[in-house]
Amino acid sequence: MQTWATQHPRVWVILAEKAQADIWSRGANGFEVIAGVKGISDSPRFEEKFSEWLLSARDQDALDRIILIAPEEILRIFWEAMPTDVLACMAAEIPKDFSGLSQSERKKILEKMICV
Repeated sequence: MQTWATQHPRVWVILAEKAQADIWSRGANGFEVIAGVKGISDSPRFEEKFSEWLLSARDQDALDRIILIAPEEILRIFWEAMPTDVLACMAAEIPKDFSGLSQSERKKILEKMICV
């Protein structure tokens, strides 16, 4: 029997850059930022802390799937650091650099790019 959660999975889109990662989710008004984390390049343990945070969110039933959008070098860092439990939630990875774009430009691109 399918539940509402299996018919309508909660998908988080993570836009990661060298200095920050924003977590987007589609709401009633389209995509919006629901959380943000700064300091990716400042902390050698950032990826570990971030993956722990994602595991906690998954364990609290806050997300089903993750779409990670980042430049290729950031994607490599995340893949090396993420535990298999987080990787199991990964629906897609998109090698794209969103740095330099405003939040409204990012939202427009996500609306066209992600169909969830």
